Amino acid sequence: MKALAKVKIGISVFVAMFLLNLVVHGFIIGPTITRPRLVGIARPEDQLNFLPMLLDYLLLSIGFSYLGVLFDKNKTYKEMAVFGFLTGFLVFLHFGLSAMFILPRWPLMVAITDSVATGFVWMILGILIHYLKLRKLAS
Repeated sequence: MKALAKVKIGISVFVAMFLLNLVVHGFIIGPTITRPRLVGIARPEDQLNFLPMLLDYLLLSIGFSYLGVLFDKNKTYKEMAVFGFLTGFLVFLHFGLSAMFILPRWPLMVAITDSVATGFVWMILGILIHYLKLRKLAS
C-alpha cells in the first residue's frame, strides 16, 4: 500500500474519530452520565484544553489506522467491527481504570460508560478503514 493512501486513511479516521467523539461524549454521554457523576471531582469552571485532546486523537487515529490496515487482511466488515470495538473498549477502559487509580473518587460507571461508548465509536472507525481499503483509496 502506498504511503499517500495510508495518510488518506489516517486523516479520514482522525476526522471521523474527532466528530464521532464530539457527538457521543459531548452531547450524549457527557451531559447525561459523565458530568453529573464527576461533581466534586472535576470543577465545572475548568476550561477544556483542546490542544492535548487534538494531539491525543491524532496519535490514536494514526495508531489505530496503522493497526487496522495491518489487521484488515482479507477480513469482513463484521471482523473489522469487532476489532474496532475491542480496541476502543480496551484503550478507554485502561484510561478509566487509570483515572480510578489516580483519583480514588472517579466513578466506575463513568469508566464503563466511556469505554463502551468509545468501543462503539471505534467499531465505526474499523468499518470505515475496511470500506476505504475496499474502495481502493488505500491502493
